[in-house]
Amino acid sequence: MALHPPAVPKAPAWFAPAPAAGLKPLVKRIGNLECIVNGVQRSVKGMGKSMENVVGGMERHMGNIEQQMENIEQCLGGVEQRQGGLEQRLGGVEHHLG
Repeated sequence: MALHPPAVPKAPAWFAPAPAAGLKPLVKRIGNLECIVNGVQRSVKGMGKSMENVVGGMERHMGNIEQQMENIEQCLGGVEQRQGGLEQRLGGVEHHLG
């Protein structure tokens, strides 16, 4: 009984060595890979800018919300002052009637 060496898997077609015709096809493949890498880099750069824009918009939105909260607090302060003035007037009226 003879022992056979294990079968070696075949490489995918795109990984095949350059044909004997020369290095031109290999250089073309390398150029294609460079184009793909450049495209991916541009996409990542664009996504980074998009995320910066989103974060900037959220920061501006939070700033607007903080400003609105300050406005509401000022408004409530004015309401409290007015309520105090009305209570004083009511006290004066009660004193006048009493």
